[in-house]
Amino acid sequence: MAKPRITPIHPGVYLKEILDELGVSQYRLAQELGVPAMRISHVVRGQRPMTAELALRLGRYLDLSPRYWLHLQSRYDIDVAEDRVGSRVVREVRRSRAVA
Repeated sequence: MAKPRITPIHPGVYLKEILDELGVSQYRLAQELGVPAMRISHVVRGQRPMTAELALRLGRYLDLSPRYWLHLQSRYDIDVAEDRVGSRVVREVRRSRAVA
């Protein structure tokens, strides 16, 4: 039986939650980080990925590890890829006998 899948969650969802909890606007965050406001807006809306540079800036500003943000992004990317092409990869690619 296949494992039930949950919808992939973009790192921007987590960022928006943190901003809401802190009462910080996207515009203010952009100013504090020294990045364009549209970059923050696009990440929050899930239209742009969390980059290593933005992860560094957020990590410094929020006192969180940059790896936290990159882990969220990589998890999102893998989940989206599994949803899009996972079953095709299983059909097309055999496991290596050397690994088994």
